[in-house]
Amino acid sequence: MYLRALQGYEKALGQEAVKTYIPALNTAQNMAVLFQQTGRTQKAEGLYEQALFSVEAVFGRTSNRYCSIAKILDALRNNREHET
Repeated sequence: MYLRALQGYEKALGQEAVKTYIPALNTAQNMAVLFQQTGRTQKAEGLYEQALFSVEAVFGRTSNRYCSIAKILDALRNNREHET
């Protein structure tokens, strides 16, 4: 469902505009959470990276949302490094 929503946003807005469209950003972040919770951490990491880029563009690096996503992404990367 999240993937279809993202595809719809991209089709309607275009690849560049969708990156700063807040509903698409929310959907990508929700999909990242879902992937993380189901153990698909590589997919989650990619979506969190996209979300972080978009949040920075929309809200800036000092926003709570940016800091929250950055912490989650760091934790995922640290867990991956400890597993190898």
